Amino acid sequence: MINGGPHWYDDRTPLFLDLEFDGHPRDPTTARIVRAVASYKGVYSTFTGDPVALQRLASFVASECDLDGPGFLVAHNAKVELGWLKYLGLELRRLVVYDTMLGEWVLRAGLPAQHGALSLDGMATRRSAGVKDEWITMLFGSFKASDLPEEPLKDHCLLDVALTESSYYKQKQELKAKELLPIQYCRSMLTPVLAEIELNGLQLDALAVESEYAKSIKRREELAQKLYTLTGGINLASNKQLGDYLFTSLGFSSKTQTAKGAPSVSLDVIRALVPKSEEQRAFLEMYLEYNDLDSAITKYLELFHTICEENSGLLFGIFNQGTTGTHRLSSSGVPFKGENEKKARSAQLQNLPRDFKKLFVPRSNDYLICEVDGAQLEFRIAAALAQDPVALREIGDMVDVHAITAETLTKAGEPTTRQAAKASTFAPLFGGNGKTKAQKAYAKFFKAKYKAIAKMQESWVADVLTSSDKTLRTPYGLTYNFPECRTQPDGYVSGTTNIYNFAIQGLSTAEIIPLCLALLWHNCPKGVRIVNTIHDSIVAEVHKDYVEEWKQLCIEVMCVTV
Repeated sequence: MINGGPHWYDDRTPLFLDLEFDGHPRDPTTARIVRAVASYKGVYSTFTGDPVALQRLASFVASECDLDGPGFLVAHNAKVELGWLKYLGLELRRLVVYDTMLGEWVLRAGLPAQHGALSLDGMATRRSAGVKDEWITMLFGSFKASDLPEEPLKDHCLLDVALTESSYYKQKQELKAKELLPIQYCRSMLTPVLAEIELNGLQLDALAVESEYAKSIKRREELAQKLYTLTGGINLASNKQLGDYLFTSLGFSSKTQTAKGAPSVSLDVIRALVPKSEEQRAFLEMYLEYNDLDSAITKYLELFHTICEENSGLLFGIFNQGTTGTHRLSSSGVPFKGENEKKARSAQLQNLPRDFKKLFVPRSNDYLICEVDGAQLEFRIAAALAQDPVALREIGDMVDVHAITAETLTKAGEPTTRQAAKASTFAPLFGGNGKTKAQKAYAKFFKAKYKAIAKMQESWVADVLTSSDKTLRTPYGLTYNFPECRTQPDGYVSGTTNIYNFAIQGLSTAEIIPLCLALLWHNCPKGVRIVNTIHDSIVAEVHKDYVEEWKQLCIEVMCVTV
């Protein structure tokens, strides 16, 4: 285990911490801790934002919550506090952490994100541990911490610590009673890793961005002119004109309609149209390429261009814990407003187009960008959980299941590439039956081929449906909640796709990859900076002298049982 184990939450003394601050530690020009409160062994200590007081705070936390110390750090949404502790100079690898927000997340596994469900106020209210002061909380929405009156701010900080402390003991007992404390430990010990990665950011290559931006702008203009000529000058932004052109002039057919009964011209509908003439094909190809380019420019390239000009090319993002039903991480972008722009824009780190990988570079010529991922991880996890003999044999023989998917779809009349086929590979794994004729044939083929996987997932649905509390306890310990699961009049069990999905995706990308990430981070050789994680992959800047050492560490962490 990393930094001890879940038993440390019983063997050590908790130190409860809350910080009130301005700005963010990634931006030294605005970063400022205004007030801090810590509770340890029943004693509350307050700290102002002056450098001497903050140094006392850093020393206090470091001495008590260090690996060799007697305590551990407890905070609600601890990643925030950890980022500031890093700003104060603490080595996050030395800290033992418990995050009460993540404890709520673990207890609510499988439930959709709800406003306030994981908040400190929501957690405390459910446990009758008290309520937050509404007045000062309301002011936080309009003012910086440094603008608020000193005494009310201190009282607010004291109350937050008190609510965290009183809720912690009750929450920990709930987790222990449900045998979920090991899961909570894993979630909490990932927080310092994410806090540091967020501070690192990703480096954009200014020359590559400028080239891609200019090329994309030029191509978009070329396509706009061609579409104008081809359509006779219709306004493609007008749903009515576009619909008339598609379904009257070109003769496409579609059954999808808007709420008002007009043919839908949503991008998904247009992508699903099947061209039957050269004119239809020519329009679809140009229109879809134009939309993809326009989306890439407006969502990413304009932002990247501005960041390269005004922020040294550093792109920052946030990793969100507590937002997904599966328990995998999600990501948000850090808003950036250019000097001459009216509003801020952002790009989250986990769904960047694959083609844009080439735009990111290490911060030094002595470094390389290295990526390690769990190949076909979800399929392999499903095979292991079900002990499916066919799937296990193919894994042992290094069979490429995505290539098989592409081949099967192509034979069924839907030519596709290996990369494009990935979505279809996992669709039947997660209860999908396909939309097109070829996809439906593939789904039927998949379930017949991997019978043990299909049988396991069907048994999960039956277990949830017949359980008194509508839950599924996974083989690795996490309990997912499916309160809406019931048999519908047509015989379909509501929630089936989530029941099929969560245990597999959760073990793959909410348990295994985060644990690998934490192990890599704690054992990073000199010359390695981890800069991103994308569901089943980990990205790092690695010094050329340490590439082989990094490679061997990745193999050990990702492939060897420890």
